[in-house]
Amino acid sequence: MGQRGKWIFSALFILTMIMQPGRVGAQGTRSEATSGNGARSVSASLAAASSAGLAITGVQPDSTSQLPLATGATWIRLVLSWSVVEPSPGVFNWTAYDSEFQAAQTAGYQVIATFRDNPAWTDTSSDPTDHRYQCRLDPSQFGAFQAALRAIVGRYSAAPYHVTMWEIGNEPDNDDAINRYGMMSCYGAEPDVYANLLKVAYPVIKEINSANQVVVGGLALDWFDCDQVTPNLPGHVNPSFLGTILTDGAPFDLMNIHYYPNFRVRWEGYGADVAGKLAWVRGVMNRHGATQPIIVTEAGAVSNLHGDSNAWQSRYVVQLYSRAAAQGTPITVWFNLVDTTGDTDINDDLKNGGSSDEYLDTDNDGDTSAIDSNHGLYFDYGTSTPAKIADIAFQRFALETNGATYVRQLGLNDTGYAPGQIEGYEFRGMASKKKVWVLWTFLDVCASEPNFMTWWGSKTDKDRRDCSGNAPTLQYTVTFNQTPLRVLDKLGNQIAVSGSPAQVTVGIDPVYVEFDDSALSGLPPATPAAPTLTSDSPNLVCYPYKAYVPFAANVTSSGW
Repeated sequence: MGQRGKWIFSALFILTMIMQPGRVGAQGTRSEATSGNGARSVSASLAAASSAGLAITGVQPDSTSQLPLATGATWIRLVLSWSVVEPSPGVFNWTAYDSEFQAAQTAGYQVIATFRDNPAWTDTSSDPTDHRYQCRLDPSQFGAFQAALRAIVGRYSAAPYHVTMWEIGNEPDNDDAINRYGMMSCYGAEPDVYANLLKVAYPVIKEINSANQVVVGGLALDWFDCDQVTPNLPGHVNPSFLGTILTDGAPFDLMNIHYYPNFRVRWEGYGADVAGKLAWVRGVMNRHGATQPIIVTEAGAVSNLHGDSNAWQSRYVVQLYSRAAAQGTPITVWFNLVDTTGDTDINDDLKNGGSSDEYLDTDNDGDTSAIDSNHGLYFDYGTSTPAKIADIAFQRFALETNGATYVRQLGLNDTGYAPGQIEGYEFRGMASKKKVWVLWTFLDVCASEPNFMTWWGSKTDKDRRDCSGNAPTLQYTVTFNQTPLRVLDKLGNQIAVSGSPAQVTVGIDPVYVEFDDSALSGLPPATPAAPTLTSDSPNLVCYPYKAYVPFAANVTSSGW
C-alpha cells in the first residue's frame, strides 16, 4: 500500500475550514474538542461536515496538470517532498510547489499535503549506500525537521495557497527500511520515534495557523509482518503500531488510514469492507480515549484483474464512498486519479510471471510500483487518458450526494430486505430537497467480485458462491412506500419504475433512488458505532499463505 503497484492484496482551537469543491461539494464549520490522549481534537469538526453537506470525495493526481480530470472531487492529495523544497540546509526551492498548490487553490480544491522524502543532508549514516534516512528521520534531525516545517507550512498555509491539511509521512507503520526508503514510511519497528516526530511537528504546525490540521501519515494497517500472503513473503507492517502511538500520546487532529478491498476478509467481522476497518480503528482509539475523526487518504480498486473488473471497479466506487460515509469519515481519497504506468521496476504480477516481491525497488528510485498499476479512474495510454466507467460512477456519486447528510443504513422496513440481501444507505438534506437511497445487492466477502481471495484460480459470475457455499441471489425486487422521483443507475442513466406501488429491480450494480424531501426541517448528525475491543489487535492479525480464502469454517456467530 502507498506504492502504486497494489493489485496483489494491495484542539484548543476550532477548525474552521471551508470545504470548497472543485466541482461539487458544500461548506462546513468545525467545532473543538479535546481528546483523552492529550491531543487537540476536532472530533466534532470534520465529522460534522456531514451535517453541513457531504464533501467526502477525494482523488490523488500525479500532479495538478491532471486537475481537469478530477471532476466530482472535493479533496486533492498532493505529495510535498521535503528533499525537493529544501535540497540544502536552509536553501529553499519554492518553484515546483508554488505552482502546484496555486493551481489546486485556483481550481477550488481542498489540498491534503503529504509531507515526506527526507533530504540527503539529513543522513546521519557514514555508509553512502544507506538510504534509510529517506523514510526514517533520525531524532537528531528533528530540529531541522521543525525548521523546515516552519518555513514550508508557514508559506503554504497562508494566502494564496491556503493548505491546511498536513499529513506527516506515508504509511509510517511499515518496517521495511531497505526497500521502502522513498516513502518516509519505515517507522514500523519504532513507533515511539514516529510518535515523537508528531510531538515535534504538532506545535509548530498549529502555531503557524490555528486552522492547520496535523494528519497522521496514512496507516497501511494491513499486510502485517506476520502475513504470508504470497509465497515465502511476509508483510512489512507492524500490527501494534496504532496502539503504540496512541499509548505514547502522539498528538494529531486527524487519524488516517489506507484501505484496499483485497484485505476485506480481515475486517469483515467488524463491518462490511472499509466500514469494518474504520469501525475497528475507532474501537482502538476509544480504548485510548482518542476521539479525532478518521480520514482515508488512500483507497481504491484495480480494473485489470480479470472478467468484469472494469464494471466491478465502477461498482466499488459507489460502495466505498457509501460505506465510508456511513462510518462518519469526512474524507476518502481514491488512489489514484490516473493509472500509473511505465515504472521500470519488475512487474510484480504473479499471474504474468513477474517477481513475487512487491517491495523490490529494482531501479533505486524509491518507487516500488509495478508497470501495471490500474487503480486509476482514468486509463493512461501515454498520449491520452480516457475515463473509465469508474470515473463516471465517481462523478455520479458526488452529484447525488452533493450537499447531503448521511442519515442511516437501510434495512428490512425500508426495502423489504435485510442488509445482508440489499445493502442501502440514505442521504438527505440536499438543497434540491431530495432524499436519496443508494442500493445494491449485498455480496459477502466470499462472493465479492472479482474474487481476490481466489486470484490464483478462475472466478466468474457464474461460479460465485457465498461463505456457506451457496450461489447468492443477485437480484431483488424492491417495492417503495413512497413513489420515487426517479431511479438512476450507477452512471446516472434513468431506470424505468413500474407498478403501483412503484417497484424496481436491484442487482449488484448500485442504483440511486430519489424521493421528494421538501418537508425536511432538520437532521441530527449520524453517529457511527464502534466495537468494544479488548486489545489493540484485530481478530485476524496473521494470515498463513492463501488464507484469503474465507472458508465457511472461518465464519462464526461473532464474525471472522
